[in-house]
Amino acid sequence: MKKILIASVLLWLCTLGLHAQTYMYLDEPFKNTTKPMPVKRKGISTVGKYQFGPYGIIAGKAGWTTTKSSSNPYKGESKIESKSRSSFILTSNQRDSITVNITFTAMARIEDNNSFLFRILTGWVSPEVKENYEVYLASLSSTLDTSTWKLILSYPVGDEINRDISTTDLHAFHGLLSNERNTITIKPELRWEDGKQATLFKPVEGYTFQQDEETIAAVQVLPFNKMHAWIKSDVPDALKLTLAAGIATMLVRSEATHQ
Repeated sequence: MKKILIASVLLWLCTLGLHAQTYMYLDEPFKNTTKPMPVKRKGISTVGKYQFGPYGIIAGKAGWTTTKSSSNPYKGESKIESKSRSSFILTSNQRDSITVNITFTAMARIEDNNSFLFRILTGWVSPEVKENYEVYLASLSSTLDTSTWKLILSYPVGDEINRDISTTDLHAFHGLLSNERNTITIKPELRWEDGKQATLFKPVEGYTFQQDEETIAAVQVLPFNKMHAWIKSDVPDALKLTLAAGIATMLVRSEATHQ
């Protein structure tokens, strides 16, 4: 119920004060040579059928979520791990396709600052989250590429109302899209196109895909009603499809995060 309420608040906030500012911040060379593709979500499904430009998710499914925990009563420490799986198929002009299989893992380590004797005598427990982070792993198999790409995200979990990341911990976000020949870095962006930082009333969240420090693709996942995608026109078709799948993966992740 809490997550539903937070998602509803974010959706409402996303509709306020966004008339002048539309796009996330993009570097000038990339912005001047690339056109934004509006992102639309079609129908009702467990995995959103996002469409942008010639690309679209045509099928998707979500698997079961499993949770396991362990504890050490003497140290007052416990660990909780939750894992879920999902997959989707994305096509380009209904011809070439790419299959994405996702494993999402959330981990938390909780400690009690009181001693074991104190907890036994008083029954008083004062737990504190010492570590809380998520790992997002996706495997991408394309009809245009014989190699398998991997998308890996690792990031700390912050205050839910401010999303998974904030301007103070961007350095802790690690994202890669790679195969045996190429490595593309995924970087978060929380600024509007005029350089102003996102705020609660004017939220923006996006990600850039950079190869050799050059931006070759980007996606704006928030606000929900202003989602956009960009892909450089001069990259090979096979790489375009892979980048489109990476963009779709970030959209699917964002939706799951804010549910």
